[in-house]
Amino acid sequence: MSKVGGKDTINSQETKPTILVSEKLGEAGLELLRNFGDVDCSYDLSQEDLCKKIASCDALIVRSGTKVTRQVFEAAKGKLKVVGRAGVGIDNVDLQAATEFGCLVVNAPTANTVAAAEHGIALLASMARNVAQADASMKAGTVHIILFPNFCCGKLIIFTMLFQNYSLKYHRTVICF
Repeated sequence: MSKVGGKDTINSQETKPTILVSEKLGEAGLELLRNFGDVDCSYDLSQEDLCKKIASCDALIVRSGTKVTRQVFEAAKGKLKVVGRAGVGIDNVDLQAATEFGCLVVNAPTANTVAAAEHGIALLASMARNVAQADASMKAGTVHIILFPNFCCGKLIIFTMLFQNYSLKYHRTVICF
């Protein structure tokens, strides 16, 4: 690093940070990462293989399948600066060990709120149309069309008591629905 106008800048001789992606991400996200650093996509690593690879990495991006344990932080020997959790929650990361090794842990708490809202609307529509009952009737070979009438939403008012951002996502999805 050098100072230009009192600000740190990265010299062209310095290497980009190495980012280990241990679980599949969307190509658009990987492309953004490639613009910033050297991306190593190594999926389905055992704990032992993860510990071997992490020693040369500055950042680790995981989803819910990779367990980032104390052994991973110890194997990184202080080189690992950040663990990014693509999704909600950080229960698969040993936060105590991350703190001890000076590693930042971040997540994307609203990553799946739209999908959750869409799923909720699909479940409401399924209930309104008696989809489960119609499916069971079809599989049993006793389909009675009269028992499964069409359902018209018309002026349907939905009251939901949901957590944090989910209610807004439901509201927006219902309006678009």
